[in-house]
Amino acid sequence: MGPNELGEFDASDTWGRLIRAAVASLDSRDLHIVVKDSEEYQASHRPGIPRPSIWSAVNAPLVVVSGGEDQFVEALRETMVRGPVLTEFGFQRSSSLSRHNEYKVVADLISSTSQSQGVLAVVTSASFVGSDSIARLRSDLTSSLNLRHVVFASGVLDGVSRNFEVACLIFSGSPRDGDDVSFFRMTPAGQDVSLFFDDQSSLLAKSQISTRFGYWAKISQGSSDSLAFDYRNPELRDKRSHLANLGHMRTVESLFEVLKPPPTPARNRRPVPAEPRRADDQTTRAQDSYADSSEPGVLRELSGRDVEADGVEKAD
Repeated sequence: MGPNELGEFDASDTWGRLIRAAVASLDSRDLHIVVKDSEEYQASHRPGIPRPSIWSAVNAPLVVVSGGEDQFVEALRETMVRGPVLTEFGFQRSSSLSRHNEYKVVADLISSTSQSQGVLAVVTSASFVGSDSIARLRSDLTSSLNLRHVVFASGVLDGVSRNFEVACLIFSGSPRDGDDVSFFRMTPAGQDVSLFFDDQSSLLAKSQISTRFGYWAKISQGSSDSLAFDYRNPELRDKRSHLANLGHMRTVESLFEVLKPPPTPARNRRPVPAEPRRADDQTTRAQDSYADSSEPGVLRELSGRDVEADGVEKAD
């Protein structure tokens, strides 16, 4: 599918083609989709759960597995012997799926891929792969499987905001040192579809380390670091480095006079009542502390009363 009558493209179809291209760079055999015949899959109208229309966009045979975890692992293993497999994980976090079960599912995915030494693509939410709460899951995956590609996209799930972003992590067998990982992001509608495919082709061919929509990065085996797109984005990394070097390093003592608080009076001593301060005395003391702007080391201080509600600074 290409652009529709309004000139927009089918995000789901484009996302599916990008995944197929990334998978085909590792294994050119036919791709199969394997999902559980679970409550989450059957209730496809629930927000955040990939619908069958999403899987049809990938244009691959769909295998729905009935039974428990053992049957699902066996189906993954058997299907992966015939070619690469696409499945999903992490969208059930809004349901009753516990953290214990999440670790079990990851262990099942690792077991299936390790034994078959095949290619496994896992679709999940982009926020999930970047969350600090699953650092251990990421460490387990990258220490047991060889992460090769991560494909991000937004606007591909029905029933949720078009800004909701998904990620497809693509693994190939056991981890090997020296293999870089490609990160690719399909931005929201408004782009020419051909730009995505041309850009991805250039990236997968490694003719460029960084392209308009993606880049290559090295991830150490067993790393628990975030897999979010912007975490290793070289363009943002350069910007962060530039911002980090702005200005000059100054010590606190060079900017402020650090005063020690007076000693705490003994409890048996009666406090001496303070003399009432008049408003004009306070104003006089504040004005005495003002410095001329030509003096070295002077910083401008603004208080809340210096700015009106509309953001305009008060006139003296």
